Amino acid sequence: MSLAAQAPAAYAAGCQFTLGFKAFHDENAALAGDCTSAEQDAGNGTHVQSTSKGVLVWRAADNVVAFTNGAQTWVKGPFGTQTRSNDARFAWEARSNPADPPARAVFIQIGRQRLTAYEDGQLVVDTPITTGGPRSPTPAGGFAVIGKRDHFVMKSPWPEEDPRWYPDSWVNFALLFERTGFFVHDAPWRAAYGPGTNLSYNPAIDWTGTHGCVNVPYDAEAKLFAWAGIGTPVYVMP
Repeated sequence: MSLAAQAPAAYAAGCQFTLGFKAFHDENAALAGDCTSAEQDAGNGTHVQSTSKGVLVWRAADNVVAFTNGAQTWVKGPFGTQTRSNDARFAWEARSNPADPPARAVFIQIGRQRLTAYEDGQLVVDTPITTGGPRSPTPAGGFAVIGKRDHFVMKSPWPEEDPRWYPDSWVNFALLFERTGFFVHDAPWRAAYGPGTNLSYNPAIDWTGTHGCVNVPYDAEAKLFAWAGIGTPVYVMP
């Protein structure tokens, strides 16, 4: 989707947006502008349509609609419409050029209590999770895997008299994504994951949700741990 935007200045009478291009335009009318030509087959499974502000692009490879103004690209994908530089690529986008470097990333959605991991448009892991509760939220933002631990004992950074204290907790696999101690890890003590579990009170430990880490079911965490390397991007979204 690294197409230069060369759209005619005037609106083309009778042209219209259809299907995915119409859906994208209806949601982003001010961004995309008016159509200036009919949709065209650009070859290699790609369709394009010029607008007054750029070019709309659709690729059969990953069924993704994008808009480019020649420098920036806005892509409608699994997390809504996101923007990137025209020469970059999200991990959930398919690799159109075999020479392109691989793109992989972990996406954590706090609102959905879900973790997904993509590589070159392929879904690698998709699992329910449990994140931090109201008293100890999981930090949102862009991070990366900065450490990997297996057969690891999680130790409370707080003293026993602190309400945040927890006993030593053994885990199989843990990915450190924030330097002060936030991990993505399995949780042998947990049976339930998914929406609402970060808001469920656990009287056994007098706590709601996690202490800020991201709890993942064992099988999904084992696969994630084997796949993710140091530097793999981790995006934590509200």
